[in-house]
Amino acid sequence: PDKHLYQYKLEGYDKNWSAPSPANFARFFNLPAGNYTLRVKASPGGSNWLDEELAIPLRVKEAFYKTTWFLMLALVFLLLAIYGGVRYRLHQARMKAIALEKQVRERTRELASEKQKSEKLLLNILPAETAEELKATGSAKARRHENVTVLFADFKNFSKIAAQMSPEDLVKEIDACFRGFDDIVGKYKLEKIKTVGDAYLVTGGLKLGERETGSPREVACNTIHAARDMHAFLRQRAELRKAQNLPWFEARIGIHTGTVVAGIVGSRKFAFDVWGDTVNVAQRLEAACEPGRINISSEMHRLIKDDFRCIPRGKVEVKNIGEVEMYFVEA
Repeated sequence: PDKHLYQYKLEGYDKNWSAPSPANFARFFNLPAGNYTLRVKASPGGSNWLDEELAIPLRVKEAFYKTTWFLMLALVFLLLAIYGGVRYRLHQARMKAIALEKQVRERTRELASEKQKSEKLLLNILPAETAEELKATGSAKARRHENVTVLFADFKNFSKIAAQMSPEDLVKEIDACFRGFDDIVGKYKLEKIKTVGDAYLVTGGLKLGERETGSPREVACNTIHAARDMHAFLRQRAELRKAQNLPWFEARIGIHTGTVVAGIVGSRKFAFDVWGDTVNVAQRLEAACEPGRINISSEMHRLIKDDFRCIPRGKVEVKNIGEVEMYFVEA
């Protein structure tokens, strides 16, 4: 058989017969789909070629990935993939937008909360009218106010008592006392102005915004009530501290009524303050007072004499003003 020769030709694909070869098989690659006829002729022993040929009909089917249905299916899958990708991107964009909106809402709430805290802090430092003017214009004008009652209080022998306490305990005790004073001032609708060391300054009757302050007499009487409550608060606290063998404070309080100028000055660390002879007189009355007493001027006496018993106690000299009549308000 090795001497036999063969030739083949694939009709529909080959143009010519293959070269004679003893190989009794044929291989074809990448044939296009279609109908073919494989023709084979033989030469026994390599002599003459036989007239009879072998004809084998062949049909090559189209590869599945080249069929119309597959291409259509692939197109459908491609369109679905594109659609899915677009939908996914849109979903991602929507989720990102939702997350961003949530973040914006949270930041807005945080900003609103911080703004509220800032405004609350500002209102703790400044009266509402002054705070609003400061926010609107960046500054606030000082204004003149008539019939304002000024209360000035400080602690007797503060330096001596402070020397007996650690700085931490001293600050803690001052804080406790002034917190009590703050509650009392709020109760009688007065305006705490500031604290300086052991000094505590309060006003009543400042016309700030639309807040009702009452008549000068009502304001003066409320200030006396507040002063009495301050002394009562300190007496109660003193009893507690005496029982613990701890130092305690007694206050002197001076009160005057008259004209003041109120506002803020400077551009940093804003602080609301009051100025004028009325403040100076109240401070001088406090200095001339006795611990646990309330020392008032003749102007205050004229306003409250029908509501409180007062004891005349002479005059005190006030720089740039002269002598001022003083009265003790009886407990």
